[in-house]
Amino acid sequence: MDDLEAVSAALNLEYGADRRYASQITRSPFSRLNAILEGVRRSEGDHAEAMLAYLGAHQPVTAAGRGFATMLTHLRLNLEFEQNAVGAYMRFARESADPALKETFRTLARSESGHIVLFKALIAAIEANTYPVIVYCPVCGWEVDFGTDPAPDAVLCCDKCKQRITLALEGGDFVPRPA
Repeated sequence: MDDLEAVSAALNLEYGADRRYASQITRSPFSRLNAILEGVRRSEGDHAEAMLAYLGAHQPVTAAGRGFATMLTHLRLNLEFEQNAVGAYMRFARESADPALKETFRTLARSESGHIVLFKALIAAIEANTYPVIVYCPVCGWEVDFGTDPAPDAVLCCDKCKQRITLALEGGDFVPRPA
């Protein structure tokens, strides 16, 4: 396992822990136990942030997918996760003795397979610079569509609040700024 695969696996563990603790807290009437779990949950979030910071510092910025560097990193992680999930669910289906549970695992695998198709298509469109750059207006929050493959420092006016917005390119990511 290389470093990036290890970081991906660590992120999946941390996200799973965060979700598990959140679910437990929601279902529990025990305030002090919930406070402890909330503290543990916060540390899981810190762990995930450390892994994301590592990825941000170690992902190459290329012309393919210009402006979407961080999103591409996340989509690739999502793709890897879904591929691993399909394999795991199919293994669970083969090994389960319960016919109903076997079918549940097969259904989960089919669902995750659909996610794989989605993430592959998104990654391909972004890498081909054919995915639209639609950002939130930094003033009113409305969507502003810069089209596909906009020039860095492109300027548009928000349809709702009329704020001029510059599309800056920072660290491989598009960032909307009031002009």
